[in-house]
Amino acid sequence: MALLTLGLGAFVVVALTRKNIYAGSALSLGQYVEPYDVVHSNTADARKFDEQYSPPDNVWTNAIALANNVINPAMSWLTTQSNIAFDLVVDSWYRAPRTNEAVGGEDDSDHLNGSAVDLKLFSGSTLRNELLVRAILASGASFDQLILENGTDSQPAWIHVSYDATKTYSQQRNEILRYNGSSYTEKSRSWAENLYL
Repeated sequence: MALLTLGLGAFVVVALTRKNIYAGSALSLGQYVEPYDVVHSNTADARKFDEQYSPPDNVWTNAIALANNVINPAMSWLTTQSNIAFDLVVDSWYRAPRTNEAVGGEDDSDHLNGSAVDLKLFSGSTLRNELLVRAILASGASFDQLILENGTDSQPAWIHVSYDATKTYSQQRNEILRYNGSSYTEKSRSWAENLYL
């Protein structure tokens, strides 16, 4: 009970404890993301949505497929092409229903089953999302959707990418969308390649 009276300190302790739960996990997401990245949510923490940290089993299946088929190939390609240090930041991956509602997510969001992730790439304090898009395209990664969210065409504010684990690698839609804060526009792969490669 004393933990609850510590205010912000308690929040930090609870967050670290949750991270430690997943630290020893046998789940294999590769070297660029961790199991904790899949379930962590500042919104869920602030609102005490504890179910955020107990996802259904299919979330892990979907997260592993997304990491192995998109994130890992893209980041591996990027690290072999550059001698710059990068930090891949997971903004949002799995969202429990209340978390999804709280952040204004779509009712049918792929975040609800762990098959979508919102990412940012930094070099130091500089946002380099254009390099993340380049890496996804150049690595040959297959994806269900790649959404360039907000920001500008050449520097999206974040990257939403999904992978449908119910389909094979070659059956993914590889759909590219641009979201400007109010509407989605479908873009061709050649548009993206001309801009990012």
